[in-house]
Amino acid sequence: MKKDPASKYFTKEINDKERAIFEAGIKLGVIYHHLIGLPIPRDKTSVSLLVKSLQDSFKTQPYVENLAININQTGCISTKPYDYKEINGKLLNINLTIRYGKARVKAALKYIEEINYPLAYITSIELLEN
Repeated sequence: MKKDPASKYFTKEINDKERAIFEAGIKLGVIYHHLIGLPIPRDKTSVSLLVKSLQDSFKTQPYVENLAININQTGCISTKPYDYKEINGKLLNINLTIRYGKARVKAALKYIEEINYPLAYITSIELLEN
């Protein structure tokens, strides 16, 4: 990894694993808040194009290795002119991989019925040799 020009703004006590976790949390928050309220296209082809475009856009964020966004379309398709649906936390399922230095963090955001909340959480942490 090239030297991170932003690292000088972070406390010296933070390690690569902690920074990767931080980056994952920030990115999931940005993606979630960016998408909430976005109208969902009426047909599945347009939804697929929207998701691909969003993924490509958010992958440009620093340290993103992989990103998968899924919008649950169940009940979202309508032919009525004033019955359009918009993205909310219950419809999103996001998986993200961040690589920072010698750490790789996988994180997710999905609606958890049990707690009635779109939860962002870490699914795995891997410390790398190089």
